Amino acid sequence: MGREVIIVFIRYEGYSPFSMTFVDEDQGLVESVESIPGPYSGEQVHSVFIGNDGGLAPGEYTVDVEAPGPWQIRLFQERAIRGQPPEIILAGSGDGGGSWLQLEEGEYTMTTSHTGTSDFTVELFDAKGVPPYQIVKTAGDHEGATNFTVGGGSLGENPQAGIYAKGVLSLGDWSVTITSNGAP
Repeated sequence: MGREVIIVFIRYEGYSPFSMTFVDEDQGLVESVESIPGPYSGEQVHSVFIGNDGGLAPGEYTVDVEAPGPWQIRLFQERAIRGQPPEIILAGSGDGGGSWLQLEEGEYTMTTSHTGTSDFTVELFDAKGVPPYQIVKTAGDHEGATNFTVGGGSLGENPQAGIYAKGVLSLGDWSVTITSNGAP
């Protein structure tokens, strides 16, 4: 697995909890996906970078699955060369995201809505494989807008211009819209 982003697509038809764990060369466990009692269908985005303590770092992995029912997994890692510019609209139910988007330096607004009692998290995952940028984290029913800056600041403070995957963690229905506030 190289330094970038990996997207995990899972479909599980059982009614007991499901877990998928990446196991590294030293037999260290890096848990990736764990569900409440199934069924489960969703995708999760993960950053792969050097120094990712407790997360995925570049290297060789096997995948350990515990699922008392039928399941399918697809792991997807590609070198993104372009993404969709804003306005970007995504909606779904449960964990999702994964589409590539192109952000230039400037100001943006992320408008989000979520229905349900679970946590709701939206992160941007740099295609280069660096720690993700958490834009929204809340619980329960939610509607709101969050402004964020691309560029400037110290490394890790703000996303930098480039290509990103959007990751959403949720058990409810959600929508995410990213608009540019004058960025090219």
